[in-house]
Amino acid sequence: MPAVPASVPSVPASVPAAVQAALSAALSVSRQQEIADQLVVLLISTLHRVGLRADKGVFRRPAAAFTRVNGKENLPADGRRRRCAPPR
Repeated sequence: MPAVPASVPSVPASVPAAVQAALSAALSVSRQQEIADQLVVLLISTLHRVGLRADKGVFRRPAAAFTRVNGKENLPADGRRRRCAPPR
């Protein structure tokens, strides 16, 4: 088996400085775009969570008021209505 020369990928031996600078600039621009995209995703998810909490707070109170029923402890558990005695 032929011997493979060892080289460190982060330090290329035979690449001119101009090419290294161009590759570094391209990597930097690409990384900036990735970071910006991730920040936008984080901002959207945060705003979504804040909106959900606000919706819960806005709709929970009126919904709770509608679900409150006086005397619900006396309602039959099976959901059938009882017949009322005729008025006297």
